[in-house]
Amino acid sequence: MKVSTQFLAACAIAFTTTALATPSMSKRIIDGSKVLGCFASVFMKGEEAWTPECATAATTDLGITQEAGFDDLTLDFTKPDLTLSSSVSVKLASLPGISLPVKKFSGHFAIIDGGVAIAKLTAPSTSAKVKGRILKFTLGTTALKTIPGQEDGISKFIETLVIQPSHTFTIAGNADVTIKIPGIPLLGGVSSLVSPSASSKTLTATNVGFSSPITLRGVKGFWVKYLSQKHFTRDSKSGITTLVYTANFHNPSQVNMRLGDTKYNVLNAKGELVGVINIPNLYLAMGDNVVTATTTFTNPDAYNALTTKSNAFTVVGFKDTVKNSILAKAMVGIKFQMTIPQIVAA
Repeated sequence: MKVSTQFLAACAIAFTTTALATPSMSKRIIDGSKVLGCFASVFMKGEEAWTPECATAATTDLGITQEAGFDDLTLDFTKPDLTLSSSVSVKLASLPGISLPVKKFSGHFAIIDGGVAIAKLTAPSTSAKVKGRILKFTLGTTALKTIPGQEDGISKFIETLVIQPSHTFTIAGNADVTIKIPGIPLLGGVSSLVSPSASSKTLTATNVGFSSPITLRGVKGFWVKYLSQKHFTRDSKSGITTLVYTANFHNPSQVNMRLGDTKYNVLNAKGELVGVINIPNLYLAMGDNVVTATTTFTNPDAYNALTTKSNAFTVVGFKDTVKNSILAKAMVGIKFQMTIPQIVAA
């Protein structure tokens, strides 16, 4: 770990001064007496005074990161391992008199749902920018690995995102944060402590403890609107009717989802299975998605019904809706209505 002695001394004096002058400061910072003592020791004795105990105290009493959120989360179910990617926003701790110009961020985290760790991910080291107290960086495509024994847990987590209006879970772990620290004059420029012209230093704080709840809008409220006919045929021998059309799939969630090839059962007003919808390589971005779908109607009356009036159908997921085993359990809960207007046969 790289630790700037000048920076630690600055922190010690700044925190001590502010804690005495501002009784209303959050308990988390005021109670960090162990951390303040470590800062003072480092100033007097040098960097070797930053012991493992000091690092532990800094992790628990003085976390640099406070909360986080996914700005444009994408879940990809088409690969052997479920992957995610997103821009990430992290709220940093407010440090009196000290700015945190974070330049790099990395970490190892767990997804905790219902108090149980169900999956883990690694955020590789990446460049970061800070505006105010908000740190932003991009989490590239990263595998979300299921923790052994939590296969049902991760499936339930995905299912909740799919069928509920929102879901809150926790992301927790340890981060490595690299901060560029300029030379800092203390208390009006006490040059015997830190020269105003002191060169910049780099502090890499490792294993910074982090835990934050995250709430995402789910897919509930998902709707499909039939847009236009492309092809409409009936096989005279089998009696199978095939309709190819465009439809708007509206995804109200905060999650982009790459689902791969999908298929859904089509039920009539009596709840009877009358056909199957196939959509290849389905990618549901947040908001509206115009896709091409093919519905194969197996009931012999479908052609006449479709060409004489408008028809309302219930579309449901089932165990083979997608190939991904984790997502398949969640997709069983998918259910939406779709109305097909009267078809004009060519």
